[in-house]
Amino acid sequence: MQNIIIATSGAGGHLFCGISIAETLRERSKDIKTFFVGSVNNLAKKNVVDKGFIYRSVFSAGFVNKGFFGLVKFVFGQAISFLHSFVIFVLIRPRVIFSTGGFSSMGIVFWGKIFRVPCVVHEQNSVPGKANRIAAKFSDLVLVSFKDTIKFFEGKKCVVSGMPTRRFVKIPPNEAKQRLSLAKDLFTVLVMGGSKGAHGINKIILSILGKFPKNTQFIHLSGKEDEMKLIEGYSRAGINAYVRDFTSEMDVVYSAADAVICRAGSGTLAEVALFGLPAILIPYPYSMDRHQYTNAEFIEAEGAGVVMPEENMDENKLLELLNDKNKLEEMSLRSAKLGKNNAAEKITNEILKYF
Repeated sequence: MQNIIIATSGAGGHLFCGISIAETLRERSKDIKTFFVGSVNNLAKKNVVDKGFIYRSVFSAGFVNKGFFGLVKFVFGQAISFLHSFVIFVLIRPRVIFSTGGFSSMGIVFWGKIFRVPCVVHEQNSVPGKANRIAAKFSDLVLVSFKDTIKFFEGKKCVVSGMPTRRFVKIPPNEAKQRLSLAKDLFTVLVMGGSKGAHGINKIILSILGKFPKNTQFIHLSGKEDEMKLIEGYSRAGINAYVRDFTSEMDVVYSAADAVICRAGSGTLAEVALFGLPAILIPYPYSMDRHQYTNAEFIEAEGAGVVMPEENMDENKLLELLNDKNKLEEMSLRSAKLGKNNAAEKITNEILKYF
């Protein structure tokens, strides 16, 4: 039995990328045992353990540019993380490391370099995060989701792998709508942020609820903070809606939707494309290096979505697009083309070369 460490963080894009690869590795080889090493995050740990893998937590702190004390917290957090990572590294003795990013992954990548353990880094976003820019210097191979990302890793061996997604079962739309207590004959819009919702998107939708066509219904994943406001808002507007702060049944949600209004994280975009959904993309305004804007611009350039920045939202344009069924159908076809990739297989093939 040979061990692999998947070094990750609690962020959905990093975590679900790692889980997808772990599942593919498990199918391809019974002689490889997978360990996840990531940030102290109960939800991340649950997601990993529920899939039958082992999760080891390390304390770390991200660098968020919050002045002197933020810098001190970051340095102290990373020092603790590196020490803790050393203990985990020695106990697991990995044959290979696969890193999906986040500062909690840095310690494992560093010790891999010290002990000459092969390391493969995967960058999910079009603009790499600081952790992966550093980790790449210690890696043997860098895998990227977007071709244009290669320019950030000059001098390193890079392969365009695409972005692996969680494994979903596609459900007939009418069946999916029925499971969510939604009408089968209404146009269904999915609204979502990340795992905690998106307050900015919620505010936009609440402000224009009375303007949507009568044949429209919603699936809205709100986050806890705005859940009750949205339930009341849809009720007052007389709009049929399935509102939840969070759901683990994303295969049902995606299958029931005809269009989506969402952020532009790489994991979200890959899943939306997998289901061939036309997307109205509202990038997170404070994303590091504005990477969500770059992600969204790629999808728009491919004709699979339209970018509408939160800071200067044109609500009339949003409503007009949702009314243009021909445009949405064209976007859906282009989205489905983007969703046809075998990223998990490509990445697994590259990892297995180091065993």
